Amino acid sequence: PLPLLLLSAALALSACLDDTPVGPANHSTVALRVSMQVAPATGRLMHIQVVSFTQRSETPIYLFDDTVPLTRGEHSIRAAFDLTPCLSAFPPDSIGPYCPINVELDLISDGTVLDSKFAGPLYARPGRSVETPQMLLVAGNTPPQLTAVDTAVLLEPGLIKFRLAGSDPDGDLLTVMDQLIDVSGLFVGGSAFDLPAATASFHGDLFTFANPAQSPQIMLVTLMDSKANISATDTVTVVAAMDILGMGGIATDTTADSVSVTLQPFDQTGTADSVEVVFRNVVDTVTTFTDSIYFVCGAKYDPKVTGPTIKCKRTVPFTRAIAIAFPITPAGDWGMATECPVPGDCLVGFRRTRE
Repeated sequence: PLPLLLLSAALALSACLDDTPVGPANHSTVALRVSMQVAPATGRLMHIQVVSFTQRSETPIYLFDDTVPLTRGEHSIRAAFDLTPCLSAFPPDSIGPYCPINVELDLISDGTVLDSKFAGPLYARPGRSVETPQMLLVAGNTPPQLTAVDTAVLLEPGLIKFRLAGSDPDGDLLTVMDQLIDVSGLFVGGSAFDLPAATASFHGDLFTFANPAQSPQIMLVTLMDSKANISATDTVTVVAAMDILGMGGIATDTTADSVSVTLQPFDQTGTADSVEVVFRNVVDTVTTFTDSIYFVCGAKYDPKVTGPTIKCKRTVPFTRAIAIAFPITPAGDWGMATECPVPGDCLVGFRRTRE
């Protein structure tokens, strides 16, 4: 933990740069937690200001004002300050006394403000805690760079998996955007995917959706950072999944916290030993191809076992879903996918065909 910050005695404030709780100093004190991500952070300062505004006056009521040094990208700053200056300006509601507050963060270097973010109004109550949503502050303003899109595979009508690599010199690469075009040049699908957190680089696999009634031919991929700077666009041809490798059918069943998936793979390569299952929401794919994914489950299976079953933890709750499963070889090749409702049994037709 960093040492305690020395704040103005007139404000009666205390704060620290770790997650150690700060106890209320008196009955009018509120505990504040400011969540932020800074890219990059080293050698810069963060100015934190908390104010409240009343309907009777445009003059702000300053409750917290301090500047702290930054040494790392992830921060959770806790502070305790007195609400007395603003409590009298707002009549208590059904819960009790409160103050609406606004939190402003300024990222500073050599006296220059590089980025600013705001959160509020947040309702602060004496003796309680209030937390801001996470705010991302970025020192630079340089567009991201798309290194490569080397794979785009149509796993089944409407679902494409692709692989890409990209980076951002400012450390705030945030969004991957793609557009799918058919042979006549018409737009037939696409998506925008926000990465879990802003990052300096990304290399991995993503999914996107197309109109299942259309045949996407090419994919246009672009990266965007947190300040809406956009990379150059890369183009890749959409190819069909391997027809000698695929999933002939699956069956799904649910428990309170998981989904079991019984597999019926076919594999003329003789190498596949893994599967990915995409759990997506149920949509009307006749009139729209707007879609979203609940979660993706990956697992190994024994290719020598007839009808292997895997377990997928339900990381996102859902009432209904569609499971889309496809086998994977150790070399990273993706086979043809098949889908089934959750819960559901989609093995019967496959069994009859094979028989």
